[in-house]
Amino acid sequence: MKFKSLIFILAIVLPYLLFAQENSNAEKQDPLKDLPYKKKLKFADNAFEYGNYFQAMELYKSFLEERPGNNQLFYKIAYCYMEARDYKNAESHFKKAISAGNTNAETYYYKALMLNMQGKYDAAKNTYADAVKKNTAPWSDRAKQKIEFCEFAKKLIKDSVNYKVTHLERPVNGPFTEYAPRVYDAEFYYSSLNMDSILNQQFYRGNKKHYSRIYTKIPAPKGENWKAVKPLSPPFNGPDFHSGNFSLSADGKRAYFTKCQDEGNANITCKIFQTTKIGGSWSEAVALGNEVNASKSNNTHPAVAESEGDFDILYFSSDRNDGEGGYDIYYAEVGENGKVNSVNNLGPVINTSGNEKTPLYYAEHGLLYFSSDMHPGLGGFDNFSAEGSLQEWTEPVNLGYPINSSADDQFYAPGEDRRSYYFVSNRPGIIGLKSETCCDDIFMAKDLFVPDFAVKGKIKEQVDSTTTSPLKGVDIAIYSVENGKRALFAIDSNKNLTSYFHNLKAGKDFEMEFKKQGYFTFTESIQTKGVFESDTFEVDATLEKIRKDKSYTLSNIYYAYNSAELNEASKETLDQLYTILSENESLIFELSSHTDSIGSAGYNQRLSQKRAQACVDYLLEKGVSKDQLIAKGYGESQPIAPNTKPDGSDNPEGRAMNRRTEYKVIGEFEFEGDQVLFKEGQ
Repeated sequence: MKFKSLIFILAIVLPYLLFAQENSNAEKQDPLKDLPYKKKLKFADNAFEYGNYFQAMELYKSFLEERPGNNQLFYKIAYCYMEARDYKNAESHFKKAISAGNTNAETYYYKALMLNMQGKYDAAKNTYADAVKKNTAPWSDRAKQKIEFCEFAKKLIKDSVNYKVTHLERPVNGPFTEYAPRVYDAEFYYSSLNMDSILNQQFYRGNKKHYSRIYTKIPAPKGENWKAVKPLSPPFNGPDFHSGNFSLSADGKRAYFTKCQDEGNANITCKIFQTTKIGGSWSEAVALGNEVNASKSNNTHPAVAESEGDFDILYFSSDRNDGEGGYDIYYAEVGENGKVNSVNNLGPVINTSGNEKTPLYYAEHGLLYFSSDMHPGLGGFDNFSAEGSLQEWTEPVNLGYPINSSADDQFYAPGEDRRSYYFVSNRPGIIGLKSETCCDDIFMAKDLFVPDFAVKGKIKEQVDSTTTSPLKGVDIAIYSVENGKRALFAIDSNKNLTSYFHNLKAGKDFEMEFKKQGYFTFTESIQTKGVFESDTFEVDATLEKIRKDKSYTLSNIYYAYNSAELNEASKETLDQLYTILSENESLIFELSSHTDSIGSAGYNQRLSQKRAQACVDYLLEKGVSKDQLIAKGYGESQPIAPNTKPDGSDNPEGRAMNRRTEYKVIGEFEFEGDQVLFKEGQ
């Protein structure tokens, strides 16, 4: 199913434009009227192949009067209705095609899909089963998967999320297509092919065409309602191209959007452009490089995630050939003037053999919102979220019903407050020109129950066993944890403060890390999952300074008798030391091994040196600098407990305490640029 939709590449409008042109020329004589049937059919088939589905549909319907019962005509009419997203009429005509003898797996699959898109899941399952019985690739395999999706959809509806969904009325939504809602600094932007002119029969005036535009809202004086909308000025809109998918960088200095050219014959080519704000004006839009705007492909749905240095991290969708399937989501590092540093596919956790589109990265919570027609959903495209960034993602989560429906649902985006979200759908309730599901409108989803969670606390240093003092210069990182995987949720690098406050999200597990050079990292876990009343957690972080010449014992470092080989438990403990070393790269550590008094002093000295060196070698393999670590074996020379009891008998507890591995800071690097000038302590 192609679905040449405007929200994919701004193309679903073309059949409607043709329809509008036909309406405006309705009184003209039919040029095909006197042609033989076969030539008229060829003309209709050409229109069908070029994607002019309304034109083809009307011709096929007229041909049925000459050839009633033709199952291929029923099939083609049904296909035209399907591409126009008129699910009811498509279902009806696929049914007629089957009754007339077109009983292949493909026809059963499409009929089932049209039932599926109307939310008739049980009827869809039965018809998918008819496609499975035909045992014809790829339709039978697809049908098996869709049967599972129907069961999944029924469960999602039963476990619906607590959101109220409302349709945005005028002046935003009109009778054709509205899409790509975005909110930046409380300003609402969206894209639209405003078709009031069609209803007024003003669409075509000679060669004049109507193009998609990017709009923003104008609030009423008191702010209660939207008074009007207005198109953005150039370079965002122009007289000879479709524009849409507005995206703004966090600092407001760069904007990205899609510019699409009508190539004719229902073909539209889309590229992503960048413009820079200079003073109070936007520069001329520049097309991004071929790395983003790959040739022979459509590249669209730009969404700025965040900035790293001089580059924006830009997510976008493309149907280039090197992806997982149809449309895939990619990210690019983009500099000023459209310079592209690199482009990467998000990988198979996000992208499937189907289509993934409309990305939006919510950096504050480390969430990617996107739409897919292949991850398990309710019908066509559903909205999903995944935690992570770049190419590291958790398994996508369906946002559930009623945010998703049996129709196409996409462009999920945070609204003006933490309870409001926007999305785009062609579900019943839209302002439809030709059918109740023909076109895309913008909806708002309001979370009816969101408990408010936050965490706050003071940051302190442990001065001695009983005294603490405020500590500045601490980096705070909060991670959300799902199925053992961590994703960055929030960071705080305001190092002048000795206290903090952060909002949290409901239904999550969090890990907090407080870090400062020269201190042990302080960690804490918080859970909002399963908590249904608002709460502010208090976590005071007390960091201990790593003190020079103070020895710290590493527990769970074990060796076999007379061996320096590390076991797995020992390696896990050394992994924790590796974290301390990597967070304090300016400090020089001594890693020491100690034994009890069994055996000769010389033997114990040699064995302890081998064991200390084994620990150091393991850490060097993990990437620690050889200048940061020194292996030292002390043998039995530094006991911390008696090896024997006062009566001279063996003291197993004392010997166990003496068999230990320790580390301590013995110096600190001094640098001039990248050059090490002096290493204190060696």
